[in-house]
Amino acid sequence: MSKQYSLVYYILTGILLSLQIFTFAAAQDVELSVKIDPEVRIASINGVYQAGGSGLFRRNIGFADTVAGRTRLAERIVELAAADRRGANREIREIAPGEFVSDADLDQWSYRIDLSDDLSAGVSAHTTWLRRDIGVLMAEDLFPRMAASDRKISARITFDLPDGWDLLTTAKAGGRTIETDDLRAEIFAIGENWEMRRASMSRMNVTIIRSGDWNFALAEAETAAEEILRELTAVFGRPAAENVLIIFAPIPVEAGYGRWEAETRGSTVTIASSDMAFRTQSVQRMHEQLRHELFHLWMPNAMALEGGYDWFYEGFALYQSLRTAVRLNGISFDDMLDTISRAYAIDRAQQKRRPIVETATDRWAGGLEVYARGLMVAFMCDAAMLSDSRGRESVETLLREIFRKHAAPAPPADGNLAITEAMRARRELGPIVERWIAGSEPPDLSDAMDALGLELASRGRGERLYVVRRPNGNQRRLLDKLGYNNWRKARKYQNAN
Repeated sequence: MSKQYSLVYYILTGILLSLQIFTFAAAQDVELSVKIDPEVRIASINGVYQAGGSGLFRRNIGFADTVAGRTRLAERIVELAAADRRGANREIREIAPGEFVSDADLDQWSYRIDLSDDLSAGVSAHTTWLRRDIGVLMAEDLFPRMAASDRKISARITFDLPDGWDLLTTAKAGGRTIETDDLRAEIFAIGENWEMRRASMSRMNVTIIRSGDWNFALAEAETAAEEILRELTAVFGRPAAENVLIIFAPIPVEAGYGRWEAETRGSTVTIASSDMAFRTQSVQRMHEQLRHELFHLWMPNAMALEGGYDWFYEGFALYQSLRTAVRLNGISFDDMLDTISRAYAIDRAQQKRRPIVETATDRWAGGLEVYARGLMVAFMCDAAMLSDSRGRESVETLLREIFRKHAAPAPPADGNLAITEAMRARRELGPIVERWIAGSEPPDLSDAMDALGLELASRGRGERLYVVRRPNGNQRRLLDKLGYNNWRKARKYQNAN
């Protein structure tokens, strides 16, 4: 580095540091401190409300007791104490699991979270966990609820971590101090044994980290993320976020091969997984995990929609994952039809038919209906749009239209109403809304099969979808739009090069 370059570098560094200090001096709703003791697996939390914060709970302190089907989380909270603005201790009493109330307004509080009681598999993609070398802290169950769910909380958080530990997050950071305008969405990866790669992908700054031994290389995860993000950015028309963090955390071997769970919160993807027995399986599973979870960076996380419309963003994520996998030659077209056939069988087997919006209540109880029927609706929408437009439009057109209209900072809207309104605006999708979203009819694939040249048949594997032996010209054109001939094109390209 030349002397002239060094001078410019230090001037710029000084200016940026000044700007950072100025930015960090902006008013926040709350100041928080988090101290981690990995030896006993305890997180000690202190919080102080800042002046001027309106709409904050002053006499109540409430902690999440159930997250993503895991219950009794509030039992981890110990040694809770609170004080008023003069620093005088106030009496607090528990009125329900994780719900506390005081006899006066509170301005500060402290507590500890005992994380020594492992989850059933030791690591979760949905809740805070801590081991002796790494951990993932999730604001939803790490900090108390401080306001109504529709009110975002701004916060400055200072972390006290063991020497040598990293702090990784998508939030604005200065050393071990973090600032955020939406506390509930934040996730923090901490520890000393994270393997890491950073890259710019589709105008997003992406950090990928993992711990433990895996049958796929981290460079392969980087390549997969880059090609999937490129595909999704093209679908939605813009990047999902400025910064993206992807976390691969190992479930202990005792969990068995192939077990995994994942969640995308804010712009952080957390995948808690045991590995597969063989390398090819491991790489394929990693692709599957990323295809599904990265979709959620856009839907629902970058949209201003509210309510229980899980059927849409989970079902359409599954379907778009299949579409992307075929396009990238990660799976065959026959694999795609096999997955759709299994979803069809699950939905057909439901004894109690109900509107799809009601299926979200079973999602965390192990119910597959919300995923299966959501996938079926997405497939039927795709077939209808391809057929009606003669291949010029597809389900990706619908996704892009909904995203452009409702992406933040658009005004909040009810998710179910917004989705069905967008679908009803299209002549070809109106019947799907009435029969399988607002209505509760069993799935009927006859229209989709006629449009695409498919049939339901039993060929020694149970009833499933197959391409008919002689599709007509229109059917061949639409099948090609879905990727039916992608493998042929890829092979032709490889042979030519």
